[in-house]
Amino acid sequence: FNAPLASDNPEEFISVSPDVSINVSSDGAMLSIFGNFEAEEEYAVTVSAGISDIWGDSLDEDYTLTFRGAPLDTAFNISTYTAGGVMFIAPENPSVAAQVVNVDRVYVSSGSIGLEEFFYLDGIADYDTVQAYQPDQVNTTTQNISVQRNRNQQLSIPLNDSRGLTPGLYWMSLLSDPAPAYNQVKKFFAV
Repeated sequence: FNAPLASDNPEEFISVSPDVSINVSSDGAMLSIFGNFEAEEEYAVTVSAGISDIWGDSLDEDYTLTFRGAPLDTAFNISTYTAGGVMFIAPENPSVAAQVVNVDRVYVSSGSIGLEEFFYLDGIADYDTVQAYQPDQVNTTTQNISVQRNRNQQLSIPLNDSRGLTPGLYWMSLLSDPAPAYNQVKKFFAV
């Protein structure tokens, strides 16, 4: 608009299809529309011809803007539920809970570590040393994930290929594909 709107309730002149709850505000000649728009959904926002500015000028006809909501960013998060990144996992069901958005697969790498290494990495080593660490022998499996796009979902990620897990101390690295900015999660856990 070229001048401030005349209406104190500009939302009366705004419609959205498909229907979604919106908040409309105007500040001088600017009209702002906020809503809970779904990712990758197509919307049409229509401003009715009856809306006018303080000088009485109005739109000659309805104006419609069509847009598609942006997809949600990829997200992959694992919570250890304990301090220090140590997780206790039952050997008969070696899996971990994860929150994911738009993840297709997870690469699960693991390797056995000794008690001395564990105490060093979990207590004395600095962050960069812990992040760079990898045991000499590492086994990597791929877990394909089937989840609905653009929804934050919790799922259980198996930590091996269904053989169970021998009790012991393990280094773990879980990497999602596609990868968010914080794509690598390395954890230590005792079984």
